[in-house]
Amino acid sequence: MLNVFTKKLPLRRCGLAQVRRQKCVVLTSLILLQFLPLIAVASEPAPKGKLWRWLKPARATSEAAQTQPAENHDHKVATQGVSEEAVQPLQQVSLEMPADTSRVPPVPPAPDEAAAYKDVTSYEISPGTAEIAVLPQQNVYSLEDLSTFAEMYHPRLTTAFRKIQSAQGATVQAGLYPNPRISASSPQIDGNQSQYNGFISQEIVTARKLKISAAAAQTAVTQAQYEWQQERFIVLTELRQKYYAVLAAQKRTRILEELVSIATRSLEISERLFKAGEGAKSDILLLDIERRRSEVALQNAQTIYNVGKKQLTLLVACPALNIQSVSGDLNAEARNYQLDEIQVAAANFHPQASIARLEIERMSRLLQRARVEPVPNFDVMGGYQRQIGVPAENQGLFQVTMSVPLWNQNQGNISSAEASLSGARADLQKTELELSNLAAQAYATYETSRQLVEKYHTEILPQARETLAISQTLYAQGQIDFLRLLQSQRTLLETELASIEAQEQYWISAAGIAGLLQENQFP
Repeated sequence: MLNVFTKKLPLRRCGLAQVRRQKCVVLTSLILLQFLPLIAVASEPAPKGKLWRWLKPARATSEAAQTQPAENHDHKVATQGVSEEAVQPLQQVSLEMPADTSRVPPVPPAPDEAAAYKDVTSYEISPGTAEIAVLPQQNVYSLEDLSTFAEMYHPRLTTAFRKIQSAQGATVQAGLYPNPRISASSPQIDGNQSQYNGFISQEIVTARKLKISAAAAQTAVTQAQYEWQQERFIVLTELRQKYYAVLAAQKRTRILEELVSIATRSLEISERLFKAGEGAKSDILLLDIERRRSEVALQNAQTIYNVGKKQLTLLVACPALNIQSVSGDLNAEARNYQLDEIQVAAANFHPQASIARLEIERMSRLLQRARVEPVPNFDVMGGYQRQIGVPAENQGLFQVTMSVPLWNQNQGNISSAEASLSGARADLQKTELELSNLAAQAYATYETSRQLVEKYHTEILPQARETLAISQTLYAQGQIDFLRLLQSQRTLLETELASIEAQEQYWISAAGIAGLLQENQFP
């Protein structure tokens, strides 16, 4: 530490009135000294060269905790078939690329419940744990109903929201000015030779250190907001995929019930023909095997269907919800996706990419903070000393100290921050490549299942229905027996089962792409 100057200010021996006036002057000086940092901040003049920028105190205002990154302004894009409301986290992220793809998209605000948690000192319980007991009960649930429950009650979203609050608190703390220190001592206690001292000191932060620290912490708040958005779409994507799996299982169960009925009727007719001497025992055995296989398939489908409905209640964080059935149309069509569109959108607008870009910004601010760390802060102290004696002596004390960055100039931390910044840039490239690859894989699954569904709808199912219609006509004319008619019905039902399998895969892959593109409206 370097004492810039330390000086005792003797007070003249004088009358009682003059001593009191001198005490008032000293106390007034101490009070002004306590507010010196605020005065320095409030009256900060225009820059006066490198020396002033090196010595001037750092600002520590509350606005630093609310500052948004400069890269986030005026960024609006449009999604095909979706309203242009990209600034809201519950609205779809657009897919049209801006001219500058290096910019971070608009920061998603906190969830709707954020109004109840604006104060970072609030300890209120979120609706996710307080209102589950009053859920409305109904027999049939749509995807929209379940999505609403998931956004209201899922603990993953509550956890992500609390992380936003935690980051906001850290931002406030990072910009707070150091507290003043008050001390008292008696270096000598010896009757009329006793001395009593009182001191107050304040650290003056220089080189805008607090403002830089608060800006870095605010970047972490923005990252936490994107993490909340990512968690939200993870929850919605899992729910959407399971919902369409349950919807397919529901339809599959109904078709298998019809298939079991047809197999049972075929077996009964074959047994009657055998008793009449017109059939063979092997036909009965084959039809009985077919019936048993259909019954096993039906039991498996019912198990998958019932377990799937229970999983839906868990995915919306409402285990007490009683889902009898789900509503939806597997024959509907999802939005038509293109590979280039998906890859570009995922690499530029996915929360992971935005978080990686913000990490570069945060590392840049931390590097800036490390570089100004060697700039010494000032410790200003003022005090009062009274010497007991005849006559008594009063003295004022004033001292300014600072450290001299002679050996430790924060070289190690600066080098570490530079390496972290370089790593953050590489991590952004890695994230963009991973997202592009993930988009390609999702598109491959989506496109193959879409082509298969189209094949079933345009060729295979129409042919199976035509075969059944011809069989019904021939049976009415007496040209074929009833077993041939049942076989045509079984073929149509089995084709529909295969079509349902393709539709299930189609909707699951489409939901995965919708989650990758952060689409709020699905399908």
